[in-house]
Amino acid sequence: MRKNQFDVGSLLDNHRKVFLPSINSIPEKIVYLAAVVIFSFASFYHPNGRACALEAPLGLDAFSVSHKGVISVAIATREAVERNILSGLPQHEVARRWVLTKISHRAAAHMSALSKQAASGPTISVLLTQTGAWMRLNDPTNGAEYHTSRPSEDELTVLIPDLAYAELLDGKLTIEDLLKLKLLKLYGNSENSEAEALEVFRSAFQQRS
Repeated sequence: MRKNQFDVGSLLDNHRKVFLPSINSIPEKIVYLAAVVIFSFASFYHPNGRACALEAPLGLDAFSVSHKGVISVAIATREAVERNILSGLPQHEVARRWVLTKISHRAAAHMSALSKQAASGPTISVLLTQTGAWMRLNDPTNGAEYHTSRPSEDELTVLIPDLAYAELLDGKLTIEDLLKLKLLKLYGNSENSEAEALEVFRSAFQQRS
């Protein structure tokens, strides 16, 4: 873990106290443990064989801490949920994992489709802030890829919560909507590079239509 990452031990403990309901009966415990094993295995096993940030093993609560900008995105996500713009995640951890795992599968399919298309513009990394999964667009070797390594500090980066990414895929929200709601954050070395990153990200969804 890099020195500039947040200390998340106490944060995750607090999240578990808030989000995890008590499970008392033996059947519930069996179902819960079986589901955790299945989803944890599914999250670790990926054709690219690379783990991303703080994914499923650490809880998938409000957000991961893979980038300095995730806290502001997490706050915007909570506000969007409270305003019923985004659907909130289920309270139970197993159900929460199920929702986010489905989104991760859709993201992987999206990147796979984009990898077969001609790319233009700079390489950008995309962080799904709730699971901590990194993706890359316009990669010179693979085109588009899900579950990539963490980018360098100076690489163009887009931050978006998993729930908002799913809304983009479904066409229920636009990139302009997400910018207004502060659910989409851009990081680059200059205003021009951030504009380039936005155009690359925008084109990933225009090519779907």
